[in-house]
Amino acid sequence: MRIAITCLSCGHRSSVSEEQLPAFGLASDASLVTLTKRLVCKECGSRSVQTYRYGEDDTGEASIVPRE
Repeated sequence: MRIAITCLSCGHRSSVSEEQLPAFGLASDASLVTLTKRLVCKECGSRSVQTYRYGEDDTGEASIVPRE
């Protein structure tokens, strides 16, 4: 499962896997609210970001997973 991150100010996009969260001091099952409060866009410095979890469904297609 991955977490997509989009800056609402400049549109910069990135993603991180849940397994990488401990490297940032968070549990791998941390809520998106907890993660979002810590994020700062590396392009423009804005703290206005949007996050969502996504992964692949049984057919191999990407699907958005609204889990908090």
